[in-house]
This record gives sequence, structure tokens and C-alpha cells, in this order.
Amino acid sequence: SGSRRGCSWTREELDDLQEIQISISPDVPNFWNKVAAKLGTGRTAEECSERFYQQHPTPRRQKRRAAGIESAGAADLLDAA
Repeated sequence: SGSRRGCSWTREELDDLQEIQISISPDVPNFWNKVAAKLGTGRTAEECSERFYQQHPTPRRQKRRAAGIESAGAADLLDAA
């Protein structure tokens, strides 16, 4: 199936994203690609990482947003790449 970009995340997808993200070692190459594949809903690696960091911003992202250096969303994709 194709990307669900622009579609709202379902509660089930969000719950699954959380569980899958925890179940895969962050040291695994192509971590977010593996998360997206295991999610199996057509979400891309970028969508998964973007959504995860929207829900769980790192201290660095919070500080940069507060300073007006970056906005939520696109910058997270750059940091995750």
C-alpha cells in the first residue's frame, strides 16, 4: 500500500509505533525503515520518526524550538536522517 502521509494517525498505529520503537534496538542500521516496515500500515520511515519525535521531543529539539530556531516537523526529519 502507499504512504498514508497527510492522513491522521489512528490510535492503533500510535500504540503500535510506541511498542515497535521500543522492540527494535536503536543501534540497528536503518532503524526507522525497520520500524515503518514492522508497523505495516504504509507509513514511511520519515513519517514514523517525525511522529515519534512530535510525541517525544528531545531536550535539544525543545530548546531549539523555544529559541525559534526550528519548527516542529520538517526539522525533525533532517535531524533523524
